[in-house]
Amino acid sequence: MLNPMYMAQVLVSFFVLMGILTYFLYNPVKKFMADRAAGIEKSIRESQSARAQAEQLLEKYQKEMAGARAESQKILDDAVKQGQKVREQIIAEARDEASRIMTKAKADLEQEVTKAMALLRNEVADLAIKSAGVLINRELDDASHRSLIQETLEGMEQRHDQ
Repeated sequence: MLNPMYMAQVLVSFFVLMGILTYFLYNPVKKFMADRAAGIEKSIRESQSARAQAEQLLEKYQKEMAGARAESQKILDDAVKQGQKVREQIIAEARDEASRIMTKAKADLEQEVTKAMALLRNEVADLAIKSAGVLINRELDDASHRSLIQETLEGMEQRHDQ
């Protein structure tokens, strides 16, 4: 049977052991677990803060990238517009130059035509005067008429060749 005194000793020993274990083991383990939980909470808060900062930086960089894209597109559009203006200016200058060349060519052509007409008039007048002089000095029959025409044509050819 069980001895009540033995039972009392076992119970007293058990409670003393529990007190010692609680004092030396439970409280430090409890403190360690509380510190560990606090450390984990602190790490979670820090990681959440870092994540929020990273998201803010990401938004900032995305805005900056959008601004840079818009600026580069504006620069590109400005360059295209400037290129079109230069192209139009070059075309306008080329058209003006072509117009000046055509005007000068027409003026030169008209001047040459006027010179040629004056030269032709002089030659025709000279030939008419010579022909009239020959006709006055000769009596014209059919043979002499043909001979006169032949001489006149030969004279024209000689003047033309010179």
